[in-house]
Amino acid sequence: MWLGTANLLFVFALATCWWCVATASAGINVKDIPNPMKNPELCGRRAEVSRSAVCDSAQLLGVESQNVIEGRINAIKDVEFGVAIIPKMESGGIFSNVDADAERYARALHDAWGVGDEHLQNGVLIFLSVEDRVTFISRGAGLQARLTDSALASVIGHMMPYLKRGDYGTALETAVVETHSLVSGTGAASFTGSSGGAWTWKDFYHCIPFAIYAVGIPLLLYTAW
Repeated sequence: MWLGTANLLFVFALATCWWCVATASAGINVKDIPNPMKNPELCGRRAEVSRSAVCDSAQLLGVESQNVIEGRINAIKDVEFGVAIIPKMESGGIFSNVDADAERYARALHDAWGVGDEHLQNGVLIFLSVEDRVTFISRGAGLQARLTDSALASVIGHMMPYLKRGDYGTALETAVVETHSLVSGTGAASFTGSSGGAWTWKDFYHCIPFAIYAVGIPLLLYTAW
């Protein structure tokens, strides 16, 4: 037996622990993201701004981009927007999925911030996690007829070229403008491709634990036998 069972168990456990540490999140918990409508200064907005719709506490946009997005939002009267951009989400666990996590964050912030009229349900929350390379757009029940899943996928698709260049401000501005166009009926997003973009190393991380178990367990059984 070229490798004892005890040693193999140790290597197997070490490999699993390495993967857990490598994917451990140093991200932001959704509960720690401030509400710009109540505490704009905690969201990176200027002291003179008493109420904002944009939370960028890590200053990933810069003041100019924040102001441009805010200006777009303030000019819209029939839809209430909220925008949240963070460096990274806190992981939901070893087998967590960034798309599901982004949806959870967006919906939680939508509710916590109270985006939209209570009766009209006309709120839209645009969430972007930069390092996770994921965005999600949450909409109120009153907008579901116009903001279908496919329509929102189109909007996210139009954000992708800017996101890939690191131009987060223009990406978020595009999302605000196109989402409102869909609601108002003045235009429609024409993107028809996948909103997910190309695979990255993060996508392969989800395969690592399965690879460890697929190789490790048969090997353990063989050496034990």
